[in-house]
Amino acid sequence: MERFAFGFVAAAFMLLGVAMIIWPDWVISKNRDKDDSRAPTKGEILSTRVLGAVFIAVGAYGLYAILTGIPGAEFFPV
Repeated sequence: MERFAFGFVAAAFMLLGVAMIIWPDWVISKNRDKDDSRAPTKGEILSTRVLGAVFIAVGAYGLYAILTGIPGAEFFPV
């Protein structure tokens, strides 16, 4: 059962990463205060996309480790 739960968490990390790469301005606007209506800067967009790529890599590795049982799966206990 835990494999499914942690597998869904890893897949959610990957989906969040995809959203951060495709729609960085939406992700940035959701993290700001309601009164802050500034447009995202190029640096914010770049850092959001890089973080999205990291989320995809971590989620993919976690899902692979969970499904195959390779070393490194202890980060996602089964």
